[in-house]
Amino acid sequence: MSPAAQQVQVGDLRWTVARSGRGPLLLLVHGMGASHESWRSLAARLAERFTVVAVDLPGHGGTPPLSRPPTLERTAECLAGFVRRLDAPIEAAIGHSAGAAILARMAIDDAIDPRLLVAFNGAFYPFRGGANSVFAAAARLMTSSRMVARVFARRAHDRSRVERLIRSMGSSIDDDGIAHYQRLASSPEHVANVLAMMANWRLEPLLEDLPRLQPPLLLVVGREDHAIPPIQSLRIAGRVPRGRFVTMSGGHLSHEEAPDEAAKIVFEAVATS
Repeated sequence: MSPAAQQVQVGDLRWTVARSGRGPLLLLVHGMGASHESWRSLAARLAERFTVVAVDLPGHGGTPPLSRPPTLERTAECLAGFVRRLDAPIEAAIGHSAGAAILARMAIDDAIDPRLLVAFNGAFYPFRGGANSVFAAAARLMTSSRMVARVFARRAHDRSRVERLIRSMGSSIDDDGIAHYQRLASSPEHVANVLAMMANWRLEPLLEDLPRLQPPLLLVVGREDHAIPPIQSLRIAGRVPRGRFVTMSGGHLSHEEAPDEAAKIVFEAVATS
């Protein structure tokens, strides 16, 4: 949890939240396995013009896990409760990877009504064919054993392993970013919660419902993303009523690699939405 973060109780869940800046509200939702700190550099730039709220998803960073299996729908419903606590209109909802899928689910379900949705390397497609069910089954098997999480966390104490993982996604981030992911990956509890989310994640219903998405959706793609093929975002842009596709430098963590470029894209998109 960053020094600027606070904890906000909503119902039976204590959310970890970082708030900065002044002006219209931007909601930032990180991807699977990350935390609000993954937005640190971009949030600082966005806070020059907006109120920026970056929240830890359940089971990530400083927010405890859900008491029930963390499906996409349950996570979206739970986050909607937190958003209602904000009691302010959302100018733009910005998500990275799985965070973008959560925000899209919320918008389709009328849980949020932002003027704009922005997806940085959005994860909207399931794995192809049988790989999706095999991957979920493997995640469920790993989730059933706390030993797997402890072994993974122990290996993450080796910084070089974290660096290799980040490079495998086509990204190169600064030392603070590597330290952030190393802290998360070194926590058995965090790893176990991420595995639980992976085991319960189903994107097919969202994919089917995307044509009902009402807010404009800007899909921002790192040209070197090795985790999610950029062509997927181009296809998503064609599935929604008001989808637009743009590229930027960097890989799957492009918003961390090039925060100035990412901020410029957001500023221009909000101004023209």
